[in-house]
Amino acid sequence: ERGDLPRLRARNRAVSWEAETICATATDPDPERRYGSAADLARDLANALERRPIEARRAGKLLRARRWAQRRPAAATAVVMGGLLLVGGPGVYAWQKHRSGVVLAAERDTAERLAGLTLEAMDRLLTRLGEEDLRLIPAVEPVRQAALEDAVELAERLLAERRGDPRTAEEAADAHGRLGRLLGELGRYTEAVEAMDAGVTLLEELVGEHPGDEALVEKSILQRVNLARALSEAGRLDEARSILEALDDELADRLARDGENLGLARLHVAARASLGALLGKVDDLERAREVLEEAARAADALLAAHPTRPRVVETAVETWNQYSLLLLTRFAPRSGAEDPESLAALERSVEVAEQLTALVPEPTQKLQEAMALNNLGGAHRRHSRHEEARTCYERGREILEPLVRDFPSTLVYKFELATVRNQLGLQQEYISIARREAGDLDTSLELLAESEPHYAETIRLLEELTAAAPQEVKLQHRLAIARINLANVRYKVHADKEGWGDLIEGSVAAGVRAHELAPDEADVARTLFDARIRLTNVLLNRDDLERAAAVADEMPGDLPPGAWEGHSRAAAVLAHCVDRIRRDVDLDEAMRERMIAAYAERACAQLRAAVERGRPEAKRLGELHDFASLRGTAAFEVLLSELPSD
Repeated sequence: ERGDLPRLRARNRAVSWEAETICATATDPDPERRYGSAADLARDLANALERRPIEARRAGKLLRARRWAQRRPAAATAVVMGGLLLVGGPGVYAWQKHRSGVVLAAERDTAERLAGLTLEAMDRLLTRLGEEDLRLIPAVEPVRQAALEDAVELAERLLAERRGDPRTAEEAADAHGRLGRLLGELGRYTEAVEAMDAGVTLLEELVGEHPGDEALVEKSILQRVNLARALSEAGRLDEARSILEALDDELADRLARDGENLGLARLHVAARASLGALLGKVDDLERAREVLEEAARAADALLAAHPTRPRVVETAVETWNQYSLLLLTRFAPRSGAEDPESLAALERSVEVAEQLTALVPEPTQKLQEAMALNNLGGAHRRHSRHEEARTCYERGREILEPLVRDFPSTLVYKFELATVRNQLGLQQEYISIARREAGDLDTSLELLAESEPHYAETIRLLEELTAAAPQEVKLQHRLAIARINLANVRYKVHADKEGWGDLIEGSVAAGVRAHELAPDEADVARTLFDARIRLTNVLLNRDDLERAAAVADEMPGDLPPGAWEGHSRAAAVLAHCVDRIRRDVDLDEAMRERMIAAYAERACAQLRAAVERGRPEAKRLGELHDFASLRGTAAFEVLLSELPSD
């Protein structure tokens, strides 16, 4: 019926009477009958879950009848008239005919008024669910998601009935956008894309019809920025890049005409920061650095002018986090030499994040501070400032563990905690390496063993995350890395070859899944390549030559088509297979020669491909240790004869 949400139990008999009553109260058209606060709603939800009496009360029969009459005045009139006809006869019929025109006009007016009230009530509900009260209450994320999904359904129904009404279309777009943002907060980026895309489509149609409505334009731009971020997190990089580059041009044009518009200026910074981060993902590093540096300067200019505006500060935090992370991971010297530029950017990121949490001490803002601390810890670790690094990581852990406990369905909190635990494990490894290089092997192993619980907890968190959101690239990618880290520790500390092999197998499985979801993401491809190299070592140790060779054949496909490294590595694995065959005393001579010839042919095919793609020192292939086992085979001699002699 119009103006009312459908009864839950009519759609699903498994829903309890109490749950239906709570939902009906939370969405009651009369504000006086709703819960007074989100805390009251949360308390009643807890009552229902713990089988205590709930506080909500349903509308009585009289009130329901009155509301039905308000929603359906024509039908109500018909019911009353039907009763009167039974009693009053022809005289009443004449009166009804006389009043029919008035009734129809009243029904139209009432329908319009009730639709307006419905939209107003829905806007208040969406604000509470999406951006205000319930967002700060622990463990209510599933309730928020379910309620927002119902709100989207209601908005779509209203839109279907009121096509062409701009207010209804805008409310439906808002509903989709808020649901998309919640799904993004929860780390469910693939689902977030679907919701946000629907909202963007509606808003773009509205902006086309009302190009002068600045509030509508800003809302449309923000939704497109959020959509691009979700696409990027979901591994759909080309689509995200197309949106962000178009937005960059559009916002530059708009600001050229209206340079004093703070909302547009902030959105331009946010869009540029997202574009720079995405360019880093696709290895367009110089442009990524340029875009992020410009965005960081613009963010600081806005921050200086508006230091107490939470959204301005939040945009500055996000921008500095992206910029400093790019400098740390892609431009910092690999040698461990001092890097004042990235360190200054990282310290600025933490400074602005602390400014934000002082201004708005809420979960999302605390997450930004934890991320900034994590990045700064990484810089200290690279420069062997171990105590400073540990302090940053532990501060991040102290922020994140309560968030994970209180908001268990918000995947981004759990993901960032997994990141910090992984970094604490790496920190122990770096300290262990320093002791080993100093000649203290016993202490080195003890320190390395201390990294094991951090890596194990990282994997536990990531396995929970990938089970909850199997389509998310970032989760699968990090799981692949974490399994490699733990495998290395267990092998070195416990000489656990079986456990090492199982973890490497799991790393490849997660890497393959991530690569399927994001085939163009360079970091994902490199991680899968590294995992396959380790897997071939596992298989060679197990004397599973056939499978080792099969994995080797897959390795070139992990890297860009013109890369030589994958082919060269595959050839080295196949050459190791030849060496194992040569030393296998259980093989008869004829079988040994056939197998050596077959594996040597495969190895040389890979080497030929590597040479064609520019492998350096191609003339020295016959001298390299990796290919020593191929010497004397017909295939290798033919290959060497093909190489230029000069």
